[in-house]
Amino acid sequence: MKLEEAVWQAYAEARPYVYNPDWIKALLESLVPKVNDIPSLNKMLEDSVKSIDDVTKRTDVDIYISCLERAQRRS
Repeated sequence: MKLEEAVWQAYAEARPYVYNPDWIKALLESLVPKVNDIPSLNKMLEDSVKSIDDVTKRTDVDIYISCLERAQRRS
């Protein structure tokens, strides 16, 4: 499965569970062009929320990463 396919499949899966799906989508749109694989994306996602005090956004990223890892295992 291509990276972009996995990214958006995981987004569709995570969307009902995240508090702010538009924020996650914007974050993904900014990060995906900068990476070549899922582990790199996971690292960038984790790094991008380290400095954010908003627990909800950090939780949304954790939910998304779980969905992304599941999508990767299925492929």
